[in-house]
Amino acid sequence: MSTCSKCLPGYFLKTGSPNECVLCGDTAKGGIDGCAECSGTTGSLKCTKCKPNYNPSGEETNLTCTKVCEDETACGGTAGSCGAIVVDDDGSMKHYCSYCGESTKFPIDGICKGDSAKGSNTCDKGVCTSCTTGYFLYMGGCYKADQPPGNLMCTAAAGGICTTPTGQYFKVPGAASTDQSVLGCREPPRHDGKW
Repeated sequence: MSTCSKCLPGYFLKTGSPNECVLCGDTAKGGIDGCAECSGTTGSLKCTKCKPNYNPSGEETNLTCTKVCEDETACGGTAGSCGAIVVDDDGSMKHYCSYCGESTKFPIDGICKGDSAKGSNTCDKGVCTSCTTGYFLYMGGCYKADQPPGNLMCTAAAGGICTTPTGQYFKVPGAASTDQSVLGCREPPRHDGKW
């Protein structure tokens, strides 16, 4: 057989020449955003299970999956963004604030906090642009290296730069305190200036 006719769970059959099995959540190839399991094929695709950190709504056989933060109010509601993904010890992904919906709040340790909590970290208009000693910059926020969720990515930081990443993260060579200094092993680099 030279073409797919059936796919494993978590994939759908995209008809064409040749047919191919595509991840249910692959929106670039016709999948559904946030979908972990689906039924049907191109044109009749329906989501039956959402990915972690996505809220399901609708009918069980035709779900809509909406991305949520660990704390839905932490990033300023729908005006904010919970695009900072942190991989937990058990491999699960948690979503934290990468942008705060209120311009006077900033992502510190993954939660939008006011001026008093930002300390010596440099933050403005809902994001942080550099971090102080003991903190490191990650996806628009400053994270303390010796407490969760920061210590899931990095266990030591100096001058606003991660110096000792954990096993599922690596240091970005040549990063300054104004740069993200740690990346997840499967994390794409930032291209558009936003997380």
